[in-house]
Amino acid sequence: MPHTKLQDIPTKQNTAVEPEQVVFYPKFAQPKALGQVFGISTSTVRRYLKQWEDDNKGVQDLYFYLSPTLKVINIQKFEEYFKKCNKEWL
Repeated sequence: MPHTKLQDIPTKQNTAVEPEQVVFYPKFAQPKALGQVFGISTSTVRRYLKQWEDDNKGVQDLYFYLSPTLKVINIQKFEEYFKKCNKEWL
């Protein structure tokens, strides 16, 4: 008889039965949307991206180009870089 972990058994609490229950959090954002999330301007986001190109502070692969004009930024990595930059000012 195989062993089953209790976390693997479907229950009412861990099973989505309605489409509204399925939620995906975005992993990438364009500079304008990212600025709105963090409450900063798009030009400030672009300034941080330019600073990252000069000194990445250990944060790798911050953004990707999906096309020559479409840049998407990893939200978690931007937050990590943003925190590292702000710690320098304190």
